[in-house]
Amino acid sequence: MRKFACIYFNENNIIVSKDRLFKGLYPKITIDSIWYGAVESFKVIVECSYQQFTPKNWNHLENQLLERDVEYAYIQGIDKASHPFEEICTMGGQELLPLTSYYILKYIAKYKLIPENMLNAKIGIIAGDMGETLDVIRSVMDDITDLTLFAEQPLTYKEVVLALHQKKRLKVRVVKPNEALLNKMNIIFDLKLKGVYAKWCSPKAIYIDYKNKVERHMDQLRGTLPSIWYDFDIVWEGQLTELAILHMILKVQGFADRTLKREFKNLNIGIIGVHTRRIS
Repeated sequence: MRKFACIYFNENNIIVSKDRLFKGLYPKITIDSIWYGAVESFKVIVECSYQQFTPKNWNHLENQLLERDVEYAYIQGIDKASHPFEEICTMGGQELLPLTSYYILKYIAKYKLIPENMLNAKIGIIAGDMGETLDVIRSVMDDITDLTLFAEQPLTYKEVVLALHQKKRLKVRVVKPNEALLNKMNIIFDLKLKGVYAKWCSPKAIYIDYKNKVERHMDQLRGTLPSIWYDFDIVWEGQLTELAILHMILKVQGFADRTLKREFKNLNIGIIGVHTRRIS
């Protein structure tokens, strides 16, 4: 069965080892087996920083993982676009973020975190990448009645809006970002890179800041801002799981990307906690 690996760098503990299959010295690598239900994975600890890990080191590590039937890998602290491996696919979990919108709404409704009933709530989506924006729309459209899509080029979403208008219960509009409308939203999903529109939102609103999990870009914002959510505690099959790990579990179980998007709502997934930040 296909497997995956999670790779972490221990920058504060540089240990050099020698291996008969590797000429010269290289950082020590520990590979331990970890099971998620019937899925076997590997936790890889590299005793140096990512910057110190050379192409030759990456090649050596990839060979070790391929011997263990690893097809997917999460690498701590690097952009998925880096592609340090030749055959193993690197994943960061960001691909699933838009799909979690469905579960975020369920969490908000369960704990009654907005004054409005979810069916009467005003939902805003600040458009980013077209694919991600459409994933959010598909995730939430069956559970809401009032949707505003904020896009720099509204005509880009003309066909999307026409299709959504066929859902009789859903009121939908697409406009350029503006303070008057954003201030009326109860929940805002922001798919832009810097989250600067938070300053236009109501302090009673919930602002899901998908793009700023690690690096913040809001230092210069002033005034009373909404509750900003930037990370989530995801539970799958009763087990606390990182989104990147969940994605790889589903991939090794045979979920193609299109199937995964279609079936994501039916998986045994929940959100048990959110990480919030108010910036003022």
